Amino acid sequence: MSDSPPATPELQNGIVAEDSTLEGLADAWESDQRVRRRTIKLKGHLIQWPNPKLIGVVNFPALKANIDVVYHLMEFWGPVAPDRKTPHADFIKPQVGRTDETTLIS
Repeated sequence: MSDSPPATPELQNGIVAEDSTLEGLADAWESDQRVRRRTIKLKGHLIQWPNPKLIGVVNFPALKANIDVVYHLMEFWGPVAPDRKTPHADFIKPQVGRTDETTLIS
């Protein structure tokens, strides 16, 4: 959990304009032992789904299974875009790519 939320970026037409909004999210995931343990369990994956037929289906069982990962995402996303429901997956992918797999699974 970070000590302070990220600075609020400029918005353009209600959309976050800076890519740095989620800067530090990968570090938050890497420093959380719950996320590290799940990554080992899931062989390098951050997200787990209730069953293979429900991959990509967002529901309460999926949220419950992924709350430790989602918590950090909302910690960064909430302060900068409180009226948007969720960040687009393409906005999160650069942070997922910044996680060091060797650090997460060591």
